[in-house]
Amino acid sequence: MKGYIKRIADKMLQDCLECSGITVIQGPKWCGKTTTAIQAAQSVIYYAYSRDDGVYIVPISSLKC
Repeated sequence: MKGYIKRIADKMLQDCLECSGITVIQGPKWCGKTTTAIQAAQSVIYYAYSRDDGVYIVPISSLKC
């Protein structure tokens, strides 16, 4: 990944993870949700599948707490 530019959301995500260990990141397409989550992760599993209703499931595991 090319140089990551820190965002306000990074601190917000870290604060949420420290409180609960898990959080939901919401926003419009292509705003950096996945990239921000990857920065907080200890490891990432790139695996997605589509449910019957067309929703894609993309698990991101082992987030830092």
